[in-house]
Amino acid sequence: PAFPGVETMFPIVLTEGLRRGLSLEKIVAVCSTNAASIHGLQGKGSIKVGNDGDLVIVDMNRRDKVTLDNQHGYSDYTMYEGMELIWPKMTISKGKIIVEDGETVGKPGTGKMIKSVPRTS
Repeated sequence: PAFPGVETMFPIVLTEGLRRGLSLEKIVAVCSTNAASIHGLQGKGSIKVGNDGDLVIVDMNRRDKVTLDNQHGYSDYTMYEGMELIWPKMTISKGKIIVEDGETVGKPGTGKMIKSVPRTS
């Protein structure tokens, strides 16, 4: 189990980042490129030959309200209840759709744990 809020991290950064004037490039850097680098995840965080990148497809006109009912964690609350956010349409991993319209459609066991090796400087 995770802690409340992990599922909403990207939609919040995307929605609030755009509202506050961040570029899409900066948002991708914050959520993906920089995060992969900080955690020492080689071959992650950017789309280029040889990398193992998952893709998130976003409809920039789609907004969904956060409710406890549409979250997938084990908590009995969400601190983002009622926020209207830009939400991903789907996530693609290894060429297969694994999440679509907020529901997991991928098969269990297709993911792979990658050990984090955080930077020391």
